Parts: sequence; C-alpha cells; structure tokens
Amino acid sequence: MTIGLILLIFSMTSAPRHGRLAPETWAAGLLGLAAMILVEPGDHLPSQDGSRGLFIYFSASACGQVGVLGAIPLDPCSMHPLYAIHSRRHRARQVRTGASMTTVTIFGAGNMGTAIDEVLTAGGATVDHIRSADPPGPVTGEIVVLAVPHPALDDILDKYGDQLAGKIVVDITNPLSFETFDSLVVAPDSSKAAELAAALPSSRVIKAFNTTLAATLNQKQVGPVATTVLVAGDDADAKSALISAVKAGGLDAIDAGPMPRARELEAMGFLQILLMVAGELPNTGGFAVVR
Repeated sequence: MTIGLILLIFSMTSAPRHGRLAPETWAAGLLGLAAMILVEPGDHLPSQDGSRGLFIYFSASACGQVGVLGAIPLDPCSMHPLYAIHSRRHRARQVRTGASMTTVTIFGAGNMGTAIDEVLTAGGATVDHIRSADPPGPVTGEIVVLAVPHPALDDILDKYGDQLAGKIVVDITNPLSFETFDSLVVAPDSSKAAELAAALPSSRVIKAFNTTLAATLNQKQVGPVATTVLVAGDDADAKSALISAVKAGGLDAIDAGPMPRARELEAMGFLQILLMVAGELPNTGGFAVVR
C-alpha cells in the first residue's frame, strides 16, 4: 500500500497540466494503481434548453489535476478484490411525499456503494450493507445492489445466491480486464449482467449505475446536467422500481431497454474508464444525457 501511494504521488506530481502524459508517468501510475489494488483496500481518490443527446463534460484544469492513471478515482467497489471496506447501516430518513419506501441491501461499502446509499436513503429507502468480511447472514433488501468488482460476483453467488431468488438484483460492474485494462472479459455478444441473470434465473437482474461515477452521484450533476442513471434489463417492473427509487433520491433515471442493452452500457462504462486513464476526464465528469 505504501509503495502504491508513493508511485501514485509521483505520477500526480509529474503529470503535465495539459497535453500527453510521459511514458514514465503512465508506468508509475500503473504500478501505483496495481499496488493499491492488489495489496489492500483504501480510499481512492436537466438541461432545459430542449436539446437532446449524449455528452461528456470535463474541464481542462480538472483533467490536469486528476489526469493521470495513478490519480484516477477508481473506487474500491469497482476495482478492489474485496467488495467492501466497512459496513454501515442507515436508518431511513423521514419519508416525504413521493419518496421511496424500498428496502435495499448493498454489497460493498466503497465509494460507489456509499454514493448509491446516499441517493437511495435521500429518497426514503432503508439501506444496509454487507461486506466481504461479514459472515453470511440474511439479505433483507427487496433491491440488492452489487457494488463490487466483477470478480467478486462469484463469491457472492456462492454465499448468498439462494437468498437472491425473487429479489431485484442490480449489477453495477464494468467487467474490464484487470490485467490489461484494455478489454472487456465477457463475450462480444453478452454482458456481465446477462451472465449474472443466467446464474440467477429466479432473480430479477438489471444493469444500472455502471455509467455514473461516485462523485457525480454525490453532486447529482455531470457538468450542468442532472446525473442520469441508465437502467437495462428484461423485467419492466424491476426497472421501474429502481428508477422510482433513484428519482426519489434526486437524480434522473432512464429505461435503456432490455438486457441486450447492458452490453452497450458496459461498453460506455469501459470507455469512460479509458478516458480517465488517458487523463481526459476527471472524476467529476462523465457521460450525461441532455433531454
């Protein structure tokens, strides 16, 4: 962990504020990120004009500050082999008119798991977390969010698969290769969400949150545009339940289509990571939908 932090600091301080990164900066960032991933977990770092489209918002100054691999805020829920740092339980906030009264269990308590928690509890949901170190126990939520790195899914299925029957299971993973960071590890005509749905035939599996970053969930905006959660899956009621809970928490959400569209969502998430690796996107930027 210490070596990883040293390399990360080197990569951040040696990065240019604009332009291409030097090879040694990439190398230091890669080694630093690998050290932090493999050793132990840690804290990482509506438009109303009537136009429509998909945009990426970022600032050059922010990219200069964040724009190296070692400084990418790849949070532990999406990158670390363990699927949580800590466990915490929220009491439901006072339910207001139109708020969600859903119960949610989140596997993982890293940056993304925490940010999703804040969104859902803001809408009135009751949220609890399960971490990798916890002994297997009851999964109480009607909605189960898997805010973990994709390799951790198998362990969750082994320990909790039977309890996920009948529940809405939300896959937020981006199944990129941790060896090369240059490809997805699923078949070209499939997705990690589709594989999860096949492994959980009695669950209502949907894809969501993989195209949003923790910071944009927290600030509820991507640039000047409201943060939008894209949701894909074959169960219309499951998608509607999650979309309602997200909107109650102050974000926008869109039904992106049936399960085959999860492949495109994972490709979007992968591209977003590549842009961050290249120093072209800060953690406060990302994909936004203008409508």
